[in-house]
Amino acid sequence: MSRTTYLFDASAILQRYVGERPDWKRKVDSIVSRRETPGSDLTLFIPTICIVEVFKVLAQKCFGEHKIDALKYKECLDSFRREIHWGRVFYPYEMNRYHITAIDEVLPLDYILREREPDDKQPLSATDLLLVAMASDLTFLNGSNDSVSLVTCDKRIKKVCDYFRSGYVQDRNAKKVPGPLDDPPKDRWPPPKVIYVPEWK
Repeated sequence: MSRTTYLFDASAILQRYVGERPDWKRKVDSIVSRRETPGSDLTLFIPTICIVEVFKVLAQKCFGEHKIDALKYKECLDSFRREIHWGRVFYPYEMNRYHITAIDEVLPLDYILREREPDDKQPLSATDLLLVAMASDLTFLNGSNDSVSLVTCDKRIKKVCDYFRSGYVQDRNAKKVPGPLDDPPKDRWPPPKVIYVPEWK
């Protein structure tokens, strides 16, 4: 039986601690609160690479941008550390070799998007590419395209995942370079479902 699974990226997690949009924070908090309901079947994952990103952004907001003071910084760190400690709220999700392999499925979509929407030239970061690959892998492991959702506030990630779900197989394959890892089983890399927080109701 598939479990309802959410994979959070740093942009969504940060809404709980230093979100500048109360409505976005409310949406993220509503998912997390369901995890703490007795009998809940929810699993909340955060990629370990995104844990590093959260720490980096919190430090930047305190020491670089001076948007939060030292007390608020400590409060945010304490809260985040508690929520990832032993997977109390967010369970750290480790990167593995299959996620690296899946990059070949995701990366061409980023360039297809740039070709079809020339004004949108900001590419996905390496972390974002891995995030989409991890979401695809979780979807495959759960055996259902609807039981896993990637939660993000990043519009570029949403767009690339939308392209993933729409197909573009021929265009994508034209940008791939065949190699020894280019023989995945059928449906090995299903497109992940996305919850784009700014538009999620």
